[in-house]
Amino acid sequence: MTATIPTTREIPASARRGELKNFIGGEWVRARTSEWLDVPNPATEELLARVPMSTAADVDAAARAARAAFADWSELAVPERAGYMFRFREALNDYREELIRLCTTENGKIYADSAGEVRRGIEVVDFACGMPTLMMGTNLDQISKGIDSELVRFPVGVCAGITPFNFPFMVPLWMYPLAIAAGNTFILKPSE
Repeated sequence: MTATIPTTREIPASARRGELKNFIGGEWVRARTSEWLDVPNPATEELLARVPMSTAADVDAAARAARAAFADWSELAVPERAGYMFRFREALNDYREELIRLCTTENGKIYADSAGEVRRGIEVVDFACGMPTLMMGTNLDQISKGIDSELVRFPVGVCAGITPFNFPFMVPLWMYPLAIAAGNTFILKPSE
């Protein structure tokens, strides 16, 4: 089982500027739409990119891919999933300055706000790295006469999150690292 986590080194330049694609099933795929939304730099009004107004068919494709990936991903040992989070955290730290710059350029935040957003997002990934401890259950024998209590944590399936525009980096990181580290798959839908 190998997880596919794109990095900016793997994203073609055409996908970083111009018309963006959806990341579905480990691949960058063109949306099935004729409607696009311009993403300008709010400070200069320079066009940064165009994002697709994805269709119901695009969402269905993402849901099918996430469902298909869930079978193998959820069976991966918890420490191995945590290992992916450690590598993800390392990549985020390697690209910290670029992420801050992108957050500022796309969202119009001052550098200090973007730096704080990136830092707080990475802190959640730090927390997700501890998933082996977080996934531990509990047992309590004799909670009542002849009754034992047991708590078992397990993956639930495909999770989804819709994020607001004002924290484009931090809010997604509040959602998907924990869901993925817990053995779920995830569909992220940014604002707009």
